[in-house]
Amino acid sequence: MTRLTLLGTGTPTNPHRFQTSALLEVGAAKLLFDAGRGTVHQLYQAGVDLSQIGPVFITHHHFDHINDLFDVIISTAMQGREETLHVYGPAGTQIIVDALLNIVYANDIRFRLEEDLEVRRRGRSWNERPEAIRDVVVHEVGQGVVASGPDWQVSSDFVRHGVFP
Repeated sequence: MTRLTLLGTGTPTNPHRFQTSALLEVGAAKLLFDAGRGTVHQLYQAGVDLSQIGPVFITHHHFDHINDLFDVIISTAMQGREETLHVYGPAGTQIIVDALLNIVYANDIRFRLEEDLEVRRRGRSWNERPEAIRDVVVHEVGQGVVASGPDWQVSSDFVRHGVFP
């Protein structure tokens, strides 16, 4: 079965709609395209198991397409993601992910990992694989086929992104 769920279709400052994001389900694969504001909220609303999300494809680096990228990374980990999260995007995606993990949210990640160690000492944990927070591989892509699975293939191309009336 193939199903497309539009999670957000709003412009950057639209108060009535979430920002750009779409989930394409092909068989068991759950491909996420962009992660604008509201992505994780909308995934929950759609009843999607966040631990199964991935890969993630970033079309470009405008803020309305990447606002929730860290939320996707940490939420999929906290919900039990067992596989490496592969993030595909244009040149510069690695710098963004590195900044999110190692600068912007470094203290939050450290706190969550330390808290998890304490919780484990008490016999329970929010995730059996807390290192999943950092288990992210970025693929900077150009034109052509960038990723594929058993029943899907994603290609990219360069386009001019202007403002449309």
